[in-house]
Amino acid sequence: MKAVDLVRQDKFAIFLGIKIISVGNGCAKVSLECNEHCLNGIGRIQGGVTYTLADYAFALAVNSAADEMEGVACAVGMSTTATFLRAGKIGTFYAQAKEVSKNKTIGHYDVIVTDESGEVIVVFNGVAYFKKDAA
Repeated sequence: MKAVDLVRQDKFAIFLGIKIISVGNGCAKVSLECNEHCLNGIGRIQGGVTYTLADYAFALAVNSAADEMEGVACAVGMSTTATFLRAGKIGTFYAQAKEVSKNKTIGHYDVIVTDESGEVIVVFNGVAYFKKDAA
């Protein structure tokens, strides 16, 4: 089984209803319809929701890259940072991940989360480790 297919089985992403728009060549785009159940106490989208959306796009992107690398079974996140630029409101959110750089063991990825009007909500950076086995 390909590494990206393992990520497609992510039970939390499925539970949340995250949809995969595209994935391949170290890139991925996903979406999530955020309704009232995604709101925090002040009526904005809870930061953990947009972080999870970014993290899932990151996982898909890095594992699509892993599938193209000889001797690599999968990739796992080592470090992430998220900068929340504005609070989101109810609607559809998109996370687009792209590869910045990679070598035999480490990959760097940027993810931008936008709302349905295209406003940037979160800027996310991730570093992943390419593993030789999936265990």
